[in-house]
Amino acid sequence: MADENNKLQQLIPMAPAQLGVRGLRRQAQAELVKLNPQDRPNRYAIGFDDSGSMQGEAIKNAKLGVSNFLTSCQPKETSVSIFTFDGKVVSLTCDYNAINVVVSGLSASASTPFFHTVNKMVNYEVTRAIVFSDGAPDYNDPGNWQEKTINTAREKKIPVDCVYIGIGDNEYMKDLSEKTGGIYMRFEDAKTLSRQLKYLSPAYIGMLMNAELKAKVERGESI
Repeated sequence: MADENNKLQQLIPMAPAQLGVRGLRRQAQAELVKLNPQDRPNRYAIGFDDSGSMQGEAIKNAKLGVSNFLTSCQPKETSVSIFTFDGKVVSLTCDYNAINVVVSGLSASASTPFFHTVNKMVNYEVTRAIVFSDGAPDYNDPGNWQEKTINTAREKKIPVDCVYIGIGDNEYMKDLSEKTGGIYMRFEDAKTLSRQLKYLSPAYIGMLMNAELKAKVERGESI
């Protein structure tokens, strides 16, 4: 309860203390409505892997990872959009509760149109993109989505952070991050993703510039 109260107070720093949590919530929602997600300094697109291989505990942990990421963000500074591999889109918003409602209802049944999804993300008005996946992209690429995605991200100066869930490396994701100035990370399982995705948020991402700290995050350790 104290953490929620503090977060609401950060959104409404001048709110009177006697309002209580319920009153703060109402005022916070009113403040959120006033925020234009298009002009936040940080505008993030998150690519959510809801492919069939993410069934069961994996997608539950992925949802928790997104929720923890949002908890690490501030609505006044950061708006977030969601792009699923199944084609669902949550437009840029500062209302993180609305994002969590949509994400909580996702199921794992899609294929893995990785580059097609990320291409949509970088053609959106964002400053940074994050995508996580546990598999290789669908490689039938008649639209040259891989090349288009990299070129667009570079032209628009949008770093694409890629998180691979699995053993070894995903060379497609690693290449995408390297060529766009993003960060490539690998977690052995989605449970690690649930705890560590938050480190790609604006509050923490600077720590990942340190190779030692980045390695700790990938191992699932707190920093």
